[in-house]
This record gives sequence, C-alpha cells and structure tokens, in this order.
Amino acid sequence: MGDFIAISHEDHALLDKHELVDAWVALHGRTGSGGATWGVGVELWDGLKPGRLNKFAMSSLKAENMQVLQPSLIKIPRPSEPPLYSPWSDHCGLWCSVVIDKVSRLGWLGRRPPNH
Repeated sequence: MGDFIAISHEDHALLDKHELVDAWVALHGRTGSGGATWGVGVELWDGLKPGRLNKFAMSSLKAENMQVLQPSLIKIPRPSEPPLYSPWSDHCGLWCSVVIDKVSRLGWLGRRPPNH
C-alpha cells in the first residue's frame, strides 16, 4: 500500500498498469463525489477546480474507511501587525483504514513467490 500524488495522465494510469486498487474508488466508485485533495478552500487560477490528486494504492488489502484530512492553519506572527493565518499545505492528506485480504495473504503461505 502507498500514497502518491498523481498529476499527469501517466500517473493516474499507474494503478491500472500495476493492477493496484485505489482505496477511494473501492469505497466510493469512480464517479463518487468528494475526495478532492488539492485546491480545496483556496482560490484557484485559470478556471481550475479542486481535484483528487492524492491516491492511496493497495494490493491484497481491503479499504474499510477513508477520510480527507484538511490542512490546518498556522499562525504567522508579524511585528506591529495582526498575524496572518495560512494553511500548512497546499493539499489535503488522506487517512485510510485497511484490513489484510486473507485469501490473497494465505495464498502465499508455504510457497515462494514466482521467480524466487
């Protein structure tokens, strides 16, 4: 399992290419609403809209729950002026709880992986 940021079309295709499962898609489907991890709560340029750039890729796991974690604001002190508040990141994090898929895991017991 792992989290990565998919920007290009090639990045988005990596899951299918390597037969990995996107946890968000497994839980919400490809057309499910929400899940944006970039451009949330900020003004975007050139007509861009918030998008789901962060992917949580899995193999032999089952996603049980997934949440998008909004970045908090940090206080930026300024002498003789009111402080500024800014998000600590330009994109959201992901939290995902998973369980091991027993069938896939047990399939390797007592056997060596191919080519090893």
